[in-house]
Amino acid sequence: MLAKLTSLDLGRLLDPSFIELQRMARHRGLWAVAELWQKQRDLVGSVVALSTGSLVLLGLDPIIGVLAVLTAGPMILRDWLIEAKRRELEEAEWLTLRKKIEVSYELTSTDAGLRSRLWKLTVPYHRYFRELVGELINNAMTLARFDRRWNLVVGLVEVGTFAILCGYFASGFVEGKYTYLQLGAITGSLSMLVSGVHQFGSSLTQLEQSRLNYEYLTRVLATQPLIDESHAEDIEITETPELLVEDISFAYPSTGIPVISGCSLIIRPGEKVALVGRNGSGKTTLQRLIAKIYVPTHGSIWIDGHEIRSVRQQSWLNYVVVATQELKLPSMEIARALTGHVATEIDKDRMGAALVFSGADDVVTELPDGINTWIGEDWPTGRGFSTGQMQRLALAGAFYRFLDPKVFVGIFDEPMANCDVETRARFYRSISEAPEFSRKTVIMSLHDPLYLQHFDRVLLLEGGKVAKDLHGHDEIVSYRERIAMTLAGDL
Repeated sequence: MLAKLTSLDLGRLLDPSFIELQRMARHRGLWAVAELWQKQRDLVGSVVALSTGSLVLLGLDPIIGVLAVLTAGPMILRDWLIEAKRRELEEAEWLTLRKKIEVSYELTSTDAGLRSRLWKLTVPYHRYFRELVGELINNAMTLARFDRRWNLVVGLVEVGTFAILCGYFASGFVEGKYTYLQLGAITGSLSMLVSGVHQFGSSLTQLEQSRLNYEYLTRVLATQPLIDESHAEDIEITETPELLVEDISFAYPSTGIPVISGCSLIIRPGEKVALVGRNGSGKTTLQRLIAKIYVPTHGSIWIDGHEIRSVRQQSWLNYVVVATQELKLPSMEIARALTGHVATEIDKDRMGAALVFSGADDVVTELPDGINTWIGEDWPTGRGFSTGQMQRLALAGAFYRFLDPKVFVGIFDEPMANCDVETRARFYRSISEAPEFSRKTVIMSLHDPLYLQHFDRVLLLEGGKVAKDLHGHDEIVSYRERIAMTLAGDL
């Protein structure tokens, strides 16, 4: 499964429906392979017991054999129906269980629980928790009623057929119809038949459940990349390319709602471009399209004359670094978490520059083990970090890659959202003034107008297209001042 997930493109990994499928595959599918083998073995054993017992009884006395089979049939049907109903309810309550776990976390965890109390959310969250528990109890009661109803029906049938069987067998026994050997064989066969019935019913239903669980895994393994790259090829770039966005439109596959509509622009080599606009205006989506995490529904994106659909995603990402708003870093040494290598294997000068540009140098300096420190307080020598510190560390990893001479385009999505003013000022000065980035293209989304003067261009997005394209220092500063005055007026 790991090999399959690493082979999929980024767009598929970000697809909400695939994320849910992957969660179900991990929760149920991974164990289904062993369960399938075990249940198949149990089913074979029960079939052998049923077949042997039935054949022996039919050979000794066909009437007893038929009555025994008629007694066993309803029991098998009951077990199958009850397990099918259980499976139906489990599918329905899976989402409820996830909600219950989430609410429980909000009530009891150290961080979310504190917020719940400060915001006075404990009482409504408790109420919601009780509602979810009520749904689970209702499901349990529904299954219990279903179970009781079928047990009653099947029990009545069993009592009737078993009474006939006992009456027939008793009359034959009184008449001396059976020898002692036949009596032993009949008794043993009935015992084997009853044991086989119970095992067959449970094994059959559990096998069906394991098969359905296994389907989650097979669906993940059968998942195809979101982007068809059957005709795409690797691209080789030796200098910063020109990017041409030509009348593109895009809607996320999971919603079908247009996010980008008729957007066109040119980004010249080495330009520092800021994307601004309201939430939902398409800034992040445009960045993802340029990185080929997705491809446009209509229109084209050109990389130095290469249409982006004709370029393999991983080949293009060799020359691009994308820094998202994701703050979580893996629980491992800082050096390995940021670069994939231990401290002794990385370029120390490059890492030192990356830490300075991101503002994380003071964070690492305070650590006794430096970049060898483990991330996470749950490790013996690990350390916890604030949200701002974690964002600076994550940016250090992005800068380490951006400082690679073979990386020409940096895409940053709200990189300073959780950082202090001093760190922000240092970051934006580095992007605009550091000679290491002078020939590299930067495409950055941000909401804070205070730092727009550090960019060569500012693109205002509205409704998924470029509404304003501001060039030059004077025009950008004038726009920034108008925004600042508007904000001041609102205050």
